[in-house]
Amino acid sequence: MLNSREEAFGFWITVLFFYLILKKEGRIAVLKLTKLLLGKKILIIFLIIILYLGLTTIFLNYLQLWNISQAKNTTLWFLTYVFSAISKLISVKNKYSFFKDTFLESFKLVVIVEFLSGVYTFPFVIEIFLLPVVVFLILINLFTETKKEEEYTTIYKFTNKLLILIGIVIIAYSIYKILSNLDTFISKDNLLEFTTPILLTLSFIPFLFFLNIFIAYENTFNRIDRLFINKKLNRNVKLEAIKRFHFKTTWLLRWISHLSILDNPSQNLDLSFKHIKEFQTNIKENKNRIIKLNEGWNPQLAKDFLKEEGIETAYYRKFSEEDYWTALSPQISISKGNFQNNISYYIHGNPEKAFILKLVLHVGDTQNKFETLQEFNRYVNILFFKAIGYQLSKSFSKSLKVTKPKEEFTDLHHIKLEKIQWNGSISNGFTLKFTIRNKKFSELEHYA
Repeated sequence: MLNSREEAFGFWITVLFFYLILKKEGRIAVLKLTKLLLGKKILIIFLIIILYLGLTTIFLNYLQLWNISQAKNTTLWFLTYVFSAISKLISVKNKYSFFKDTFLESFKLVVIVEFLSGVYTFPFVIEIFLLPVVVFLILINLFTETKKEEEYTTIYKFTNKLLILIGIVIIAYSIYKILSNLDTFISKDNLLEFTTPILLTLSFIPFLFFLNIFIAYENTFNRIDRLFINKKLNRNVKLEAIKRFHFKTTWLLRWISHLSILDNPSQNLDLSFKHIKEFQTNIKENKNRIIKLNEGWNPQLAKDFLKEEGIETAYYRKFSEEDYWTALSPQISISKGNFQNNISYYIHGNPEKAFILKLVLHVGDTQNKFETLQEFNRYVNILFFKAIGYQLSKSFSKSLKVTKPKEEFTDLHHIKLEKIQWNGSISNGFTLKFTIRNKKFSELEHYA
């Protein structure tokens, strides 16, 4: 049986659904979403999840850790957790951290807080008005969180305090009701109510693990289909990939990326496997290898210079027939205007050493230019200190603030700031490139 909060949630979802289907744009969006969900691959995965969940509940029931009274709890867990977990699994880069965090989050204090807040709810009339208010405050809070202007900061702090206050009231009410009905609260059903979502989440981790493997091989096989038209060779390459990499999806994806850049994949197939094997053998040694500053940087360390700041590159890999290697980050948004400002980090070199470190800033939202340049300046100073070991010169920092192109030379390095104006841009946007290059390796200069 649904409690008043769940009934209120169901009411507003129903209202939203009818609002959407009464509008032409809404009907089109609902139709597209329905077609997407009924796609063959998604439908198969969906049915497998239901089968897996059914077997999980049967096993938990056998252990007396689940019973039919938890059907509603299980359904709500499925609707609120499963799709978000799969979406996160697909988008996140560090799979190890994802599985580790998924496991640890099942034992955090927030799990107890969520349980207590849901045991006793307010009457339906209160819940039906409280829910949209809370959702509205959360949306305002999320919107103003990234804004730097003072008026947005004030709104963010206010909504944050208001949400904390509402949370305290809900928890306090639940605790009061629990203490008032302690005899009925302490029961096996309530214990199962608490443990069921935790056990389902922990039981779902193996499924996510194998789903991750399936997605990796699906993407790899699609690329193999484009590289090898011959059916027999195509099949043999896929079998060889399974044989060599099995559960090691990170190395599988590195291998197919490397194979894709080779001129003749068929002739260089053995070479591509050999390359990955050598890389597997040497990567631990490379991570601990000390490289003198006059020779460049250890690429396994250099690619992570800004990791703590949230700028994380993909793995270091070969990207051309020549022995040039690179690692690059996705573009990280640092503003939320009509034209987003974003930053990305690159390193270039050879298998043993990185010779070029580069930060690129794209400024499309010039209204937030000042705050964006402050962030860029901060990233540049962190990168420079980690790469060189001392602070950036005051004159260079000044050029950064006013976006004035500048070059400096040391005995070992060439430091450069470039500005590229976007001609014809409505927003009058521009790109800044900050580069640190080892002076010894002029042959890589065109990559800077």
